[in-house]
Amino acid sequence: MATEAQIAANQANAQLSSGPKTEAGQAASSRNHLSHGLTYHGGMFILLAWENAKEYDQLVVNLKSEYGPKSETEMILVERMAQHHWLRNRAGLMQAKCFHDDGSIDEKRLALFLRYQTTHERAFHKCLND
Repeated sequence: MATEAQIAANQANAQLSSGPKTEAGQAASSRNHLSHGLTYHGGMFILLAWENAKEYDQLVVNLKSEYGPKSETEMILVERMAQHHWLRNRAGLMQAKCFHDDGSIDEKRLALFLRYQTTHERAFHKCLND
């Protein structure tokens, strides 16, 4: 059990580490645990720094041109198709990093990336069918 002095010290320390105060600091902090970007971070789809935004935008344009969404719901489904397609491809790229030059395989991460790839593939087809 903690003593009163320990509790007071802990509370004082907590006041010193309450997180970033500026908008820029909070924005940077919000991406601290973005290890692979295969989930919707905070409910939002984001591109990683090494990805080409123009390629993603072209994918969205191509899908909208192909499916011609006529309602807000159709627009959302087409945009989600683009996101899931992009994330499926991202998972495939991440899988390649699991195979090392010495012949070893990071099986735990490979299984994770395969699971994300399958998840996003199914989600793409669900959007397509809807």
